[in-house]
Amino acid sequence: MKKIKLLAVLMFLVSALSPANAYTSECDTSMCPAVEKVNGPISSTLSKITGMNFLISTTLESQVRKQLNNALAGDFKVDITPFGAKSMLQGKFKKITAHSDYAVAEGFYLSNVKAESVCGYNHFVYKDGEVLTAENFLMSFSADVTSDDLQKIVSTQQYTNLLNSMNVNVGNITMLKVFDPKAEVKNNKLAFSFRYFAPLAMKEPKQISAEMGLYVRDGRIMFSEMSVNPVLPAVKMNTLLPILNKLNPFTYKANIMNNSKSIIKIQDIDFVNNKIVIKGLVIVPKNYYNN
Repeated sequence: MKKIKLLAVLMFLVSALSPANAYTSECDTSMCPAVEKVNGPISSTLSKITGMNFLISTTLESQVRKQLNNALAGDFKVDITPFGAKSMLQGKFKKITAHSDYAVAEGFYLSNVKAESVCGYNHFVYKDGEVLTAENFLMSFSADVTSDDLQKIVSTQQYTNLLNSMNVNVGNITMLKVFDPKAEVKNNKLAFSFRYFAPLAMKEPKQISAEMGLYVRDGRIMFSEMSVNPVLPAVKMNTLLPILNKLNPFTYKANIMNNSKSIIKIQDIDFVNNKIVIKGLVIVPKNYYNN
C-alpha cells in the first residue's frame, strides 16, 4: 500500500513537470483574416527607396523584442516583414518571426524557441498603452526542453513548494518526506525520480523513478509506456495511464497581448536526440473594435 501511495505521488509530480499546455478546440489557419489591400505600388516603391520600411520595421522590432524579453526572460531576435511604411504605421504587416536560444516563463525553462506568424496579413493597434489585435493573430512555435531545462524546473522554488506539499506530517512528527527530485530526457523518454523517507518505518531514504513516453491526442499531451523502478509487481502501469491522463488534461488559457481569450495549442511533441521537441500554435483572437 505504501508503494502505491508513493507511485501516486510520483505520477502527480511528473504530471506537474511535463512541458506542455494545450487547448482542445479546433483552431487553425481558417481563423486568418482576409488580406486587405494595403500600400499601392507607388507608396511601396517610395517606402523602399527612402528606407522608411527599414526604419519603421526596425523600430517595431525593437519594441516587440523588448516585450518578449520582459515576458519570457529570453534574448529574442525579432524580424518583421512589412507591406510598406504607411501600412506599418497603421500596425499592418506581412510577417513576424522571433527566435531565442532560451526562455523562462513562470519557472518553466525552454531552449531554442522559434516562432513565426501564420497569417499573410496581421494588424495590431496600440491604444491607451495596450497592444490590441484588430484581426485574429496566429503564430506557430517550436521549442526544445533539454535535460538541463528539466532539472532547472524541478530546482525552482515553485517546484520545491510543490514537493513540500506532498510531505505527510502528524503534529511535529514527519511521517513521509519527499525530496531531491531529478528530471532528464533519457533513452528518448521523460525520466523522473525522487527520494522519500518515512522515519518511523525506514532506516534510510529510498529512491523511486519512472520513465514514460509522451504524445499528443486531440490537442492534449498524454503519457505512454510508463515503467517504474523499483518494479511494483502488483501494479500494471498501462492500466494506470488512462487514469493519469484524465487527471492531467494539460489545458490552460493564457493572457497574451492583454487578451484573456488567448490560447496556446500543442500540436505535436516528440523526442529527438534526447530532447523533448514541442510544436504548437499561439492564437490571439481579435479584441479591438473601432466603434
